[in-house]
Amino acid sequence: MTITKSEDAPENALTNVMQSSKVRDVSLESSSAKEVIYKLPLTETSNFPKLFAQLEGRKMELGVESIGVSCTTMEQVFLK
Repeated sequence: MTITKSEDAPENALTNVMQSSKVRDVSLESSSAKEVIYKLPLTETSNFPKLFAQLEGRKMELGVESIGVSCTTMEQVFLK
């Protein structure tokens, strides 16, 4: 999951929301001034809607500008 955020957004608050969600095993993959990437396990997809709703509901508070989700391809896995 890639989250684009405002530069002054509290990253710790965003990470706390991600880790306290119903989605287990969320891990911070990378972070920059405008973007945070979290790794979410595919086994938890049934809990994603609740997480998305929580993030959408707190967008202003967390400084979230956009949320994107992508699935890693087998090619990407083997190239690493």
